[in-house]
Amino acid sequence: MDKKTGGRGFTLIELLVVMAIIAILSSVVLFAVSKARARGRDAKRNSDMKQIEVALSYFYDSAGANGIKSYPSTGGAWYSSESGDNVSNNGGDWVPGLAPNYIDALPRNPGGGEINDNVNCGSGVKSSYRYKSDGHSYKLLAYCSPEATWNSSYTFYDPVRPTWAWMVCAGSTACTTW
Repeated sequence: MDKKTGGRGFTLIELLVVMAIIAILSSVVLFAVSKARARGRDAKRNSDMKQIEVALSYFYDSAGANGIKSYPSTGGAWYSSESGDNVSNNGGDWVPGLAPNYIDALPRNPGGGEINDNVNCGSGVKSSYRYKSDGHSYKLLAYCSPEATWNSSYTFYDPVRPTWAWMVCAGSTACTTW
């Protein structure tokens, strides 16, 4: 005991207990924050897909010069929102002709640009949005990026990629087989 102050200091054990409690509380808070951020990125993906779906509807409804309604075509190839992905991004115009007339700008996936080596997606694949169309049908994917768990009742459920992609589509072949 210190004779001048009349009190006693903290023991090493007391300090260690306090530090352990602080460490446990901070790990719980960090876990909760990371889950909230993941939900926020998924909400952004949902919003982006809905906006593109609406823009594609406007594009389709405004028949071209020949009066034939169609979706922006990729010639049946997949285009990606991310350059350097293992499919083309068509110079950034990954949904050809959609921006700026039908949507201000084509969005990018909030997790885009990062390599996602999910065993289902393939090696070296980037989390991205992907689009494919033959002009009559289309499929838009949030590819290898959704962070939530979901099931077949989910709005953006993709029967072809049930656990690692979300989709918006038009045309039965595009929706069930692409």
